[in-house]
Amino acid sequence: MGNDLGIRELEVLRVLQQDCDKAQKTLAYEAGLGEVMFSKLRSQLKARGVIKRTAVVLDPAKLGLGSLCFFTVECAPGKRNAVLDILRGYSEVQEVHILDGTMPLFVKARTQTNTEMSTLRGKILDIEGVRDITARISMHTAKETLDLPI
Repeated sequence: MGNDLGIRELEVLRVLQQDCDKAQKTLAYEAGLGEVMFSKLRSQLKARGVIKRTAVVLDPAKLGLGSLCFFTVECAPGKRNAVLDILRGYSEVQEVHILDGTMPLFVKARTQTNTEMSTLRGKILDIEGVRDITARISMHTAKETLDLPI
């Protein structure tokens, strides 16, 4: 595994990734470490930026966010960064990736309804520098995880 992570650090990450809400004593035990060592390694991993933040993973469907869409956004030459800046400000947009090839943007978004998703599509299409947009509504999510293969 990259980034010069040792076995103990990887174990800390593995147990935190599974359920960071457990008591530290339990997490340390599951990692095969004492509490003090677990706490020290966890703090070091945070300081190094390996652990970005600790967050709660919400269920979008139970919050009424039933529409999931993936957009491919084509930008005019020299306009990609400006388009990225605007997309970062949209709360419905969860992820934005720069793809290879002609370097379109791949955008993941969630809204309550497909009508709201259509409105979002129009907002994105109206951004100065957007040449074209393709939308794909997800019918069913077969797998979605934040867990990394460590």
